Amino acid sequence: MRIANLIIIFFIFTNVCFSFPLKNIKKGDVFDFSKFTSQESNFANSLKDKKIKMVLLWRSDKQLSVKIAKNFKKICSTKNIYCYSMDIKQIKKDELLKLIGDLSKNFYVTLYNGDIIEDLGIYTLPVTIFLDKNNKVIDAIGYEGQYYVKINRYLDYLTGKISKDEYEKYSNTSVVDRRRSILPEINFIKRLIRDSQKDDAIKRLSSLKLDNLTNFEKVKLSEVYILLQRYKDAVKLLEPISDKFIDAKFYLSLAYYNIGEYEKSLNLLKNIEKIYPNKRRLYFLLGKVYKSKGDFKKGCEYFEKSCEQNLIN
Repeated sequence: MRIANLIIIFFIFTNVCFSFPLKNIKKGDVFDFSKFTSQESNFANSLKDKKIKMVLLWRSDKQLSVKIAKNFKKICSTKNIYCYSMDIKQIKKDELLKLIGDLSKNFYVTLYNGDIIEDLGIYTLPVTIFLDKNNKVIDAIGYEGQYYVKINRYLDYLTGKISKDEYEKYSNTSVVDRRRSILPEINFIKRLIRDSQKDDAIKRLSSLKLDNLTNFEKVKLSEVYILLQRYKDAVKLLEPISDKFIDAKFYLSLAYYNIGEYEKSLNLLKNIEKIYPNKRRLYFLLGKVYKSKGDFKKGCEYFEKSCEQNLIN
């Protein structure tokens, strides 16, 4: 009964605000910066300044998030607004600069004192939040294709560089896919599976419209298939896009492993070994592949590497 109620609540929420990636914040709310800190000079004053603001919540260990962060930084360097970056992993600033490059004066690297995912009710990352001159939430988006172009144009509208009619004309003629994102639903299904509600997850999955998925949605959907042991479905989904996302390569290798295609799995893993950010997970899967191929020595080496990563992290 509890799960059924959750599904009903979630269905209502996603139909009212299907593309809004935050559960605990709505449009018009004043954004709470009280738990945000920064070593950047003028941070406190920037929060009081009557300017448009943009907040990016992202993960430095995810390739797609890093790509969005780079575009976010690039956009900020050309706009008369304030920008705030909050990496969920909260890596050191010098490491962050290696990932996204030098920062402009209106760009603030922030930390968060608490559990931001729980506090804001974040459904998916990365998330970009737009604030008006009084720090009220104008809008928020999850992952978007053509991020740089779309955000630039939206900020031009918010800052008065183009009119509402011009912006709407662009939006209506843009080739950007305007359909409902299924990422919140996919994340919800993953939670059901991990909470041992497999039957509810399968029922929810069967109700999704899976045509015209973005590549990123395909990667996230493949995680669901793998959790449900539908490995061949994951392979079918990921093979055409494995050269576009590093996570697609990893999950494809995991699916190959689970259907006994050890050589294919190994080739993919070796291809991303030096660049895949989650070394613990990568090394553990490499250990399993080598063990399944009968190379126990190599398998043990990678299991040890995986354990070492656990200690480091």
